[in-house]
Amino acid sequence: MLSGIRRAWPLPLLPFLLASQALPAAVAHQVPDGFELVKVAGSPEVVFPMFAAFDERGRLFVTESSGLDLYAELSAQTRKCRVRLLEDRDGDGRFESAKVFAEQLVFPMGIVCREEKVYVPDPPDLVVYQDTNHDGQADTRQVILSGFGHKDNGSLHGLTFGPDGWLYLTMGNPDGYRLRRGDGTILQGQSGALLRCRPDGSSPEVL
Repeated sequence: MLSGIRRAWPLPLLPFLLASQALPAAVAHQVPDGFELVKVAGSPEVVFPMFAAFDERGRLFVTESSGLDLYAELSAQTRKCRVRLLEDRDGDGRFESAKVFAEQLVFPMGIVCREEKVYVPDPPDLVVYQDTNHDGQADTRQVILSGFGHKDNGSLHGLTFGPDGWLYLTMGNPDGYRLRRGDGTILQGQSGALLRCRPDGSSPEVL
């Protein structure tokens, strides 16, 4: 059952697992023997899911698009996207609890959780949300890096923490980036890039 393997899901599959209805017989999806592909959440609990990440408590945070045009929204800085928090409170492998964790984001193409913090791209910014009163909704928002281009789907995406404790992120061409370091120097580029920074956004560098 998915409840037994959910922490090992490849996260690009999660939007499909969350949003799809019963899989049509004509669509073949191969899974290893002993495993089963099932729907764990769907509308109205989650709509237009894009990226997802578990936190240390097993809760699932899902970024949702507005369902509108990606390029127009990024260019115009339209704030119609959000982050949804899903919980499986009875341990049956399905998410029966859902609420909006954060909203009014600009196309969040990635998400990662660490130490009660939720890191999300919000072009031109990289932001961190926290729920300090533990009501399931973010009550603080902090910009830890700013200066990411936002022309198309090459904008800030692909967040993950490495085993070294640094936060890794990616950019594509032609969006580019222009990030100010703590010492006043500027890190900039126009090509696609793999970058990393410390969890507080300091010491950004290109790998």
